[in-house]
Amino acid sequence: MQPEDVEPLSECERCGGANDHPFNPLCRSCERAEADKDKLWLPELEERFELHNDQGVRFVNVYLEDKGYGGPEEGGWWFDCGELIRCEVWPTEEAAKARAAELEGGEYSNEGRRSRSSVLSEGEYVVGVEAQPGERHWPKTKPRYE
Repeated sequence: MQPEDVEPLSECERCGGANDHPFNPLCRSCERAEADKDKLWLPELEERFELHNDQGVRFVNVYLEDKGYGGPEEGGWWFDCGELIRCEVWPTEEAAKARAAELEGGEYSNEGRRSRSSVLSEGEYVVGVEAQPGERHWPKTKPRYE
C-alpha cells in the first residue's frame, strides 16, 4: 500500500477523538465501550476515563440500593447499602442524561417493586449520571452499632 492510499485520521462520531479505523465511525475506545455496554463492568473503564476525562465524559451508573440488617441491638437496626450493577461511559453530559432517562423508564424501572422500607423489598434501582465510575459495593464495611 502506498502512503497516498492510506486513509487520513478522522474524528470519532461519539467522542470526537482521533479515529484510525477507516471503516468504522467510532474510535477503538468507543467501539469497545459499545461492544461491552451490556457487561456488568467494563475492564478498560479506568483507562478510558483517564483517556477521555479532559473531554468531559460522564458515567451512567446504575445501583441496586436496599437496606442491610445491622443487628439485634435495640430491637434491630438497618443500614443503607447498594451495589453497582451497570456502568456506561458517555461522551457528554447530555448523552449520559438521555441514556439514564432511557434506563430509568425501561430496564431499570422501579414500577412494581416494593419500597426499600418494606420488609418484602428486593431493593430499588437508582440511575445516576456521575463524573466517575460508580463504587462497586457500599458501604465498604458493615457499620457497627454504637
